[in-house]
Amino acid sequence: MNESQKQLCTKLWNDYESKLQILCQSRMSNYQQEAEEALSDTFLALCAEIGKGKTIENPQAWLYKTLNNVINRRFKQIYDERNYTQQISCEEPALSYTMDLDEILLTQSMIEELARIIPQELGNDEATLLYHILSGKSYREIAENMNISETAVKQRKYRLVVKLKRLIKNRGNF
Repeated sequence: MNESQKQLCTKLWNDYESKLQILCQSRMSNYQQEAEEALSDTFLALCAEIGKGKTIENPQAWLYKTLNNVINRRFKQIYDERNYTQQISCEEPALSYTMDLDEILLTQSMIEELARIIPQELGNDEATLLYHILSGKSYREIAENMNISETAVKQRKYRLVVKLKRLIKNRGNF
């Protein structure tokens, strides 16, 4: 990189660093170190392009676009690392609505109706999941028995509850 290219990089850093830092901090507020690294990576990419002798006609647009791409890649890396190392935290999903099988299974007549519905309406995986839930197994135990993630268990449980409510309502017995 020659002296004029270094001066151009320094000028662009001075002109845009504070504006891009605000964007970076707002998008990555919970990831301070990654935000700083994303900003640095963006300017390093800019200097690399200038060092190759490329002319960047609209540096502001180029910087914002590149920073956005860097931030998106960082979030993907963070997500991938967490999934790989933790297999996602297994807390209840934050839904605007909650429902549990306890809401459905309140009476003996409902249990009897479910016994009639299960063979006709539920698939093997759904019936297995219902059996495990009714047996009082934890999400972790169910996940291990069904060879799926705990998050998948929670999602399937939610869909199963919705399906059971719909089936019971459609039969008009309750």
